[in-house]
Amino acid sequence: RDMLEQQREQPDAAEADVSVKLLRKILNNIQIDFKDLRVAFVSKGQELAIVAELPELVMLSTDQTFRECTDAKEVNVSGSSMYKLLRLNAVGLSMSVPGRSSPHERAEYVLSPMAASLKFAHVPSDQTVRLRLEVGTQDAAELSLLRSQLKHLWKVQAAWAEEALNIQALLVPPEEERRIHADAAASQAEYGALYERSLVWERRIAEDRHKPLSRSDVKRMQLLEDA
Repeated sequence: RDMLEQQREQPDAAEADVSVKLLRKILNNIQIDFKDLRVAFVSKGQELAIVAELPELVMLSTDQTFRECTDAKEVNVSGSSMYKLLRLNAVGLSMSVPGRSSPHERAEYVLSPMAASLKFAHVPSDQTVRLRLEVGTQDAAELSLLRSQLKHLWKVQAAWAEEALNIQALLVPPEEERRIHADAAASQAEYGALYERSLVWERRIAEDRHKPLSRSDVKRMQLLEDA
């Protein structure tokens, strides 16, 4: 009987093994090459601009020595191991300086351009995952933040926190929020019971003891969730 069960299980196991190998082969040969990437966050209202420059971002598949392939041939590695190399050239981060023309145009480097590479290795036979970050520049990389930039960041953070509080007050009146948090355990239990009832009716597994949620119940559950 055991032999018959093993024979029945073998086709499924073989099919799963083929799928895993195919997926691994596809992942092993995915390569990404971006040029002149520029990602910016600009808030004109807060006069803030943060810009990340990526002149070159490359993700390659390599062999176990992390040697880049010079041709378009697919990468072959032993077993089901995977080796990836992420290379960033001249990556830099700049931020606006308050008191100048437009936020986007007055950005200065916070992190001067530098090169970095991240090496990733997954060797299932050894049950190991290795990551290695290498950073190198021709000139010394500089990390600098002006006092005016730091003060402006604090100002923007305070403004965002105030805006979040105003939005929260619109969702949950402050008096109601205080009552809910006065007995957090009871509020959590109430929310759990309402959520359970909504879930069993949504999944159509309700029993006689489960009553459907009324409009007031739905409103109360949403209020508790927002709080």
